[in-house]
Amino acid sequence: MPKYTLSLSSQKGGVGKTLTSVFLASFLREEGYEPLVIDLDSQMNATSWLLGRHLKPDEASIYDSLVTQSKGVEGEADWPLEELIETSDQIGIDYVPGSQDLAAADSELSNSPFVLADRLTELEESESNREISYDFCLIDCPPSLGSLVYAALTASDGIVVPVRAAQFSMDGLGQLNSTVRKVQRINEDLEMIGLLLNNLDWRFGETKAGVQQIEEAYGDLVFDTKVPLRAKLVEASRGFDPVEHVRGTDAEEIYQNLTRELIQRTIEA
Repeated sequence: MPKYTLSLSSQKGGVGKTLTSVFLASFLREEGYEPLVIDLDSQMNATSWLLGRHLKPDEASIYDSLVTQSKGVEGEADWPLEELIETSDQIGIDYVPGSQDLAAADSELSNSPFVLADRLTELEESESNREISYDFCLIDCPPSLGSLVYAALTASDGIVVPVRAAQFSMDGLGQLNSTVRKVQRINEDLEMIGLLLNNLDWRFGETKAGVQQIEEAYGDLVFDTKVPLRAKLVEASRGFDPVEHVRGTDAEEIYQNLTRELIQRTIEA
């Protein structure tokens, strides 16, 4: 497996999970680490940003790899991760593309919690045949708590949860914590790395109250780096090259700081 596998997961959509995955991968590389992004979200935003276009229906994806591994049908084409890895022309990051078919994968993988872990182990065993050895694998999870997320957490060393203070739900995070505890029974290495307060609009009192509530409840689990709402980030999320869109802005500095804090909380901890 890569030296550190990290799932970015949240039950809620619209919390900046995918944008955070892409930014972290880009800035990890600038810090001297080799990242791999795996897009497990059927919305495929990470794939679109890294590919620079939308994936064609006949192109193989992480869905093919997981389902063929899970079913193990004799005579059916196999798709190890090594054969699916692409390099982004936009930012030079390696990634495994997602697929809209992932929307149906929860039922197909319901009895295969180790399917992604097995694929990552295969990838590690094939490293002698490749030029790159990955330091980080960032898994962009779907906004749910189904079989895909379970498989991602089973394969992970840690989990980062992006949240928006104004939409914060103690119950929702409680359900995620419950899932993490279940996964820890079969993956003792899994740990909660932190909560990332994202898209914070400081103009509203409810944002400040939400941040205070989260910090009081979760203490050191909350990342020191907090991501404010920025027009540049909103614009970046609508294009095919989000990282380049924030160059020279305070958003770039914020994500650089977040990346360094992530490194401190994971491989340097």
